[in-house]
Amino acid sequence: MSTQESGMNRRTLARLAAIGTGGLALSGLGASLGSSVALGATAGNSKLADAASKCLTVGELCAAHCVEMLGAGQKEMAACLASVRETLAACEALRKLAATGSPRLKAFAAVCADICADCAKACEPHLKMAECKACQDACKECEKACRAA
Repeated sequence: MSTQESGMNRRTLARLAAIGTGGLALSGLGASLGSSVALGATAGNSKLADAASKCLTVGELCAAHCVEMLGAGQKEMAACLASVRETLAACEALRKLAATGSPRLKAFAAVCADICADCAKACEPHLKMAECKACQDACKECEKACRAA
């Protein structure tokens, strides 16, 4: 089995390590500020803001991977890239709306849930690739948080 088939190569492992390192840094920041509530999110919105943040981090890696694969001639990654770009835009807005306690948060979360569900579906054909699997998982978590808002 080649590393491309397994979805794990040195670049993928380095990216996943970077996510973990970034997550540790962010969790330290949150702890020093008294959790995401101190960052502006109300207690009820912190889970939504956290899910959106995770989706953003993982989605950026997925988008970079899609660009690499498209550059290598794998045109089937175009739909995945288009979907993850839409998800990134939605999750960035969602995170900001949750952090500020926007009165439009619930309505926007419903739209974002649909966008995340679409992205998770677009990842489906590429689940052998670690980046796509991680993106799908993050999108499903964000969708669940959005629907609970």
